[in-house]
Amino acid sequence: MAFGPDRHSRTPLREKDLRGFKSASSVNRPVDGEIGTGHWALAYRVPPELFHKMYGRPVPTGGRGAANFYKCGDETEFPHYGAWSPVGTPSPDFHRPEFFGTLIFGRT
Repeated sequence: MAFGPDRHSRTPLREKDLRGFKSASSVNRPVDGEIGTGHWALAYRVPPELFHKMYGRPVPTGGRGAANFYKCGDETEFPHYGAWSPVGTPSPDFHRPEFFGTLIFGRT
């Protein structure tokens, strides 16, 4: 995981930066092949402290940002890609801010 203004100026996060980061998936077992319906869900909780560290100020509840979240399986038996916000390019290119989706920050 990394953050930054473009594909060349990104800062990788360290393991300690990800404390409090949580994920949950609708797929609760290893998958060998297709999932069946082809639909699945993945949810993340990103600690607000991480954004404060990255940008030097707290994120207000209701604040907005732009991002994309993606999964690359280009080195797997069956190459595949997935993105939270659709990317309108002929081949996978996830570092394109013009295709980022809107994040609305809340508290849990």
